[in-house]
Amino acid sequence: MSLLQAVEQCEKEISELKKEIATLRHDLGNAEASARMAIAASEMFEKRCNSQQAKIDSLMIEFCPDEMTDEQISEYSINQKETEHPYA
Repeated sequence: MSLLQAVEQCEKEISELKKEIATLRHDLGNAEASARMAIAASEMFEKRCNSQQAKIDSLMIEFCPDEMTDEQISEYSINQKETEHPYA
C-alpha cells in the first residue's frame, strides 16, 4: 500500500467516524428529549395523584373521619396549607 493510499484510507475512516459521531449525538439528543418528556409526565401524574388524594382525604374528613387511619389523618394534616384569603 502506498503512502497516498494509506492517507486516503485514513481520511475515509475519519469521515465514517464523523458520521457515526453525528448519528450518536443525534440519538443522544433524542434520548435526552425523551427522558425530559418522561420526567415531565411523571411529575404531572404525581401532581394529579396528589390532588386526587387530597380530595379523597377531604371527603373522608368531612363524611367519615372515624374510618380514617392515624396515618391518613397525619398525612392530611401535613398537606394542609394556609390560604391568603380565609373564608371567614
